[in-house]
Amino acid sequence: MLFPDQTERLITYINARLALDEAAENTGIAAAGSPAEAAEWDWVRHGRQQRSAIRGLLATIRKVTDEQLRQALLIQTGSMWAAHLPLVDRSGRPYTCNGGGLTYLTDCHLATPTISMGTLSCRVCYHEVESELTFPPEPAVTDELHRPGQPKVNR
Repeated sequence: MLFPDQTERLITYINARLALDEAAENTGIAAAGSPAEAAEWDWVRHGRQQRSAIRGLLATIRKVTDEQLRQALLIQTGSMWAAHLPLVDRSGRPYTCNGGGLTYLTDCHLATPTISMGTLSCRVCYHEVESELTFPPEPAVTDELHRPGQPKVNR
């Protein structure tokens, strides 16, 4: 096994990202005042088609019996949001999906932690970070986007 199985966490992460995308779209449609008119906008149609395709992929990926292949497909699907703001879990820590699965990010630079000179450090500035960043996040569909300067909230 290349890495621990995070299938359910990855599916929860992807569903959370889809829910956030849909909520953002609905906010834009509500601001337009006419849902029928907004449904004709290219970005609305594209978003709906993309979410529908991803939900179809998730249903298909769940049926893959090879655990490593299933997880690799989920990581690739989840990684499409890597260039966007990461999510924040219930403890207020930012996390994202990268080539190793779900990973916490450092508060200082939103980078993945690394081992430097025997200590867990930020990959960008090499300041020491908490050892809790080595554990995989526990995503929830209620997780929100990370906003720079956002205070940690313990829920």
